Amino acid sequence: MNKKLPSIHMIPSMIRDLNPKDFYPRQVSIGPLHRKNKNLEAFEGRKAIFLQDLLDQTGIPQEQTLEKCVENVKAPIGRIKACYSDGIKWYSDNEITILVVIDACFILEFLYKRCKGLFDQNMVIKTISLVFDLLLIENQIPFFVLKDISDCTASRFEQKQPSLHLLIMHGFDKTLRSVLNIKIQNQQGYAMDRLIDTHEEVAILVKSKVLLNSIGSNEEAAKLINDLRKDISCRLFLYKDVWNEMNTYHNRFWPRNNAWLRRRYFINPWSIINLFAGIFLFLFTMVQTYVTINPV
Repeated sequence: MNKKLPSIHMIPSMIRDLNPKDFYPRQVSIGPLHRKNKNLEAFEGRKAIFLQDLLDQTGIPQEQTLEKCVENVKAPIGRIKACYSDGIKWYSDNEITILVVIDACFILEFLYKRCKGLFDQNMVIKTISLVFDLLLIENQIPFFVLKDISDCTASRFEQKQPSLHLLIMHGFDKTLRSVLNIKIQNQQGYAMDRLIDTHEEVAILVKSKVLLNSIGSNEEAAKLINDLRKDISCRLFLYKDVWNEMNTYHNRFWPRNNAWLRRRYFINPWSIINLFAGIFLFLFTMVQTYVTINPV
């Protein structure tokens, strides 16, 4: 029987080093990979409150529900551990069971409150930041565990309690749209990286008002743009058709030579004056030569 590969990994350093803060949770640790982060320890107490709220709504004694959750997690503990590529060896099976049960209950109650609109603006918890933490690749627990805990804690009082999938869709809807917007911005960054290699190209785009440079020199802007996609590939370029149209137009005779003339002779007023002076001098010389050869 083939052994399944881990599904929850640490991000490779070649990607993480580009912007480390984007890969670390800021409020809450989910799963074992960031559990030892001192900056996230303060939130562990709040998880207990969410756990308590979730158990209160089941209609079953809390101890009984919690024992059932622990049993459901402990049984497939080997499968749970196999989902992680690293960061799991520092924990015993009992420690993993407890942290996974607490995290699963926290996620479910958080999604339930978010779906029902039970968070208000005065709450200490920053829900948007929490959602982003829950979407981080390293900050995960296996989905089958979340499903099992959801079945264990399903309320007996609510006939129309939303399903797990519906909770997830409602809980992450706005943030998933933000992630989609980030993907679009990444495509735009890829396009800018293909347009710009040097500070001269930044200067041209700034002058034509295509680009607004508010970070400093053109050299700094060029370096920033060129570093946007360093070591990251783009399998599907959304602007491919537009890019091909631009290249086709650029490679035509008149647009290419017109651009060359404008860069060479029309870059500033003095260049234009010199060009017309040269043309006038050339025509005057031609006329003078003709009159000399063919006197009236």
